[in-house]
Amino acid sequence: METSAAGAGRPGGGGKSGTAKQLNVGGKLFALEASSLSLSLSLDPSPTPTFVDRDPALLSAILSAIRAPSSPPAFPARVLLDEALFYGLHAQLLAALSPPPLLGFSASLASSPGLHVYDLLEGWHVASVEWSDPTDLRVLKAKVIAIAARPPADATDTNSPILATFECPHRENCILAIDPVTLKPIQEIGRQSGSAAKSSSPDRLVHLQELGLVFASSVSSGAFGYSGYMRLWDIRSGNVVWETSEPGGSGRSSRFGDPFSDADVDVKQLMLYKVCSKSGDIGAADLRRLDNDPWVYMSSGPKGSGGGHGSVLHCYKSQVFVSRKDGLEVWSRLEEQRDDTCNLPEQRGAKETLDRKGINENSFRSSYVDTEEDSKRGMIEMMEGGGDRLFVTREDMPVVEVWESSRLAGAISLA
Repeated sequence: METSAAGAGRPGGGGKSGTAKQLNVGGKLFALEASSLSLSLSLDPSPTPTFVDRDPALLSAILSAIRAPSSPPAFPARVLLDEALFYGLHAQLLAALSPPPLLGFSASLASSPGLHVYDLLEGWHVASVEWSDPTDLRVLKAKVIAIAARPPADATDTNSPILATFECPHRENCILAIDPVTLKPIQEIGRQSGSAAKSSSPDRLVHLQELGLVFASSVSSGAFGYSGYMRLWDIRSGNVVWETSEPGGSGRSSRFGDPFSDADVDVKQLMLYKVCSKSGDIGAADLRRLDNDPWVYMSSGPKGSGGGHGSVLHCYKSQVFVSRKDGLEVWSRLEEQRDDTCNLPEQRGAKETLDRKGINENSFRSSYVDTEEDSKRGMIEMMEGGGDRLFVTREDMPVVEVWESSRLAGAISLA
């Protein structure tokens, strides 16, 4: 018999605090504190264990997750949360599965624009980094538009520079390389006037440490659609080694009216991805085989036929997440598939075969990882991965959803 004091001292049931209630769940006995159970279970007057015709493995997993929040659950979070509603254990389970609260910082510590560094453990402001140029009085009060993610703790070079985009009020901008030890600027990369779309501030930066490059992209939209650019800068020399702009630029004429709405880089696989604003197709390019037209295009099929207007794209753990009007789509390289994602409903798309690009026609598959109810909450407008979780926000929704990305098992909303 499995026992648990889950929910001790917490309101939720009708039983007295400290009173144990026995449940016979599918032939397995459980003893739980009556005050933690739902009213229908806690108020059952029968002296014999209350029989519940449900899966005992799910209740065992719920109790284990409540007792040991740091251990990975045996079932997807969504499945356990739905089951916990029946027993009245939803609040306790949600608290156990949710990440720890984030530390807040006083805005008064960073009243001036720039890059501000904080000590997360101690909760204090360490330093501020500003972009300045004594020879150019226009470089003043520059704000940070984007920051490149730092290399993981096990990377060979953890002292690589911090890369951030700075933009002045009149739109003069650059990528600033900052020493991670001294927190002082050491190099200025790609200074631009910001007077046109092709010189606007990069709103996405990706540090390609293995190649010694930084990927920068900028996208803007208006009455005439999307326009933007992608560039690869050599960090040491500060020179552009590859670039493309849309609409126009190089490439096949059939794609001129379908500029990208977002782009990102898979650092591990050295792959560049974009989502097309009109068709919604996904373009993939091998960073080691870039030329005037490096793209292989993949279509999502009927479910993703709503186009790519407003779509955002995010690469994380060798997967490409794409927000669409009808849900959250994920593209994966077949050789990178893990056993815990192979049971997802698959939507194979039509692919243009260009083996000379180094990308095989059967390299990818697409799946939708959320439900129809999830998509009704609004289109995802921001995504960021961390650990085994994917953090997303939706338009006009003042919450952050935390997705268990290791199992792609649904969302927990945090107000």
